Amino acid sequence: MGAYYAGFVPDDGQVAVYIPDLPGCITWGDDVQHAFESAIEAVSLHLVGMFEAGETIPKPSNSSEAWAKIRAKHEADGFGPLP
Repeated sequence: MGAYYAGFVPDDGQVAVYIPDLPGCITWGDDVQHAFESAIEAVSLHLVGMFEAGETIPKPSNSSEAWAKIRAKHEADGFGPLP
């Protein structure tokens, strides 16, 4: 099994975290450290919830695919393009 990529994006004084291969799994933190800790918890809880619901656990994307999904989600949420 691979690793799920996460995009850490500054957002209005906080850090938003997108996990593109896990739809609906978005979290944030007051700073990068807090966002990282929140992301670990969010991914863990999301995967447990999917497993318990009998959902298929998605295969992680490669880095190029993951970043394309992160950019698209960020723009779709109205935050404009990422570099």
